[in-house]
Amino acid sequence: MAKPTLLPVCLLLLAPRSAADVVTWAPAQDTVGAADVRTNGTLVTARNPRSGTSAAPTVNGVTFAAFAPTGWTNGGTPMLNTSDTGDAGYNTLLNTARATSEATLTNPIGWGGIRLDTLGTLTVGSYYEIQVWFTEQRPGNGSNFLNDRQMTFSSAVGAATLTGGIVTNLGALTQGPISEALDGDPNNTFGAGDTVFGRYCVGSFQRTSADPL
Repeated sequence: MAKPTLLPVCLLLLAPRSAADVVTWAPAQDTVGAADVRTNGTLVTARNPRSGTSAAPTVNGVTFAAFAPTGWTNGGTPMLNTSDTGDAGYNTLLNTARATSEATLTNPIGWGGIRLDTLGTLTVGSYYEIQVWFTEQRPGNGSNFLNDRQMTFSSAVGAATLTGGIVTNLGALTQGPISEALDGDPNNTFGAGDTVFGRYCVGSFQRTSADPL
């Protein structure tokens, strides 16, 4: 699990086979409009994670529940930075979803482990799909320019050690494949005329155990 800055999560049932209990990721895609939110399969859960109070927007018929995961402690500037997707719900989702910024602790350098509590009741033997987004269109200032900030996602199998909601023993777990890097602002543009609002990635897995996700 990479340390995300933006992580709305939509988990759906999926038919194709994939690696058991570790997520296999498809190529990243540009975030361009509300139709990005996938509706194939049966919805298990959709979350809009943020420290403290969040929003519960509906996008493409899917309502993302407000979600404050254990240990997440920060908020942040609206991530779209005045860009407009053309859909109020999608704007809210991309602007408000925000993860924590934690140290890597005892994890391998460059990795922060975040467990998303329980995402829902998953059936052993069934196949699932997970969709995640990364948007970061804030321009920064001085030497702190944020254009081209990137995010990767992964999963891990094993007994996780948690400290304030943060997995601290990733080095001892079996890590799954790492996603393609998602650019938070692929066209380095925000505001009027912007047409690409970050990137998203879809992964799939088969549920083979009752371990927490």
